[in-house]
Amino acid sequence: DFRLYPNPAQDQINISFAQITNELIQLQITDYTGRVIKEMNINNSIQTSISLEDLASGTYILSVFDGTTITTQKFVKIY
Repeated sequence: DFRLYPNPAQDQINISFAQITNELIQLQITDYTGRVIKEMNINNSIQTSISLEDLASGTYILSVFDGTTITTQKFVKIY
């Protein structure tokens, strides 16, 4: 489980996880056409931030893959 904030966001989004896992977590941001915009991996973290400065305003989907499940949440980039 994770929480994404703020939403809508301007410069960055923050992602907080319910607990630290020893698994590699893959993060992916896609636009509504399914085009991959950003990808990153994190490990042993309970919180991380992703810069949105290079994204145009619009609606995006954050996918979080923990090795067994994929969880998605949409967010809006403004300005």
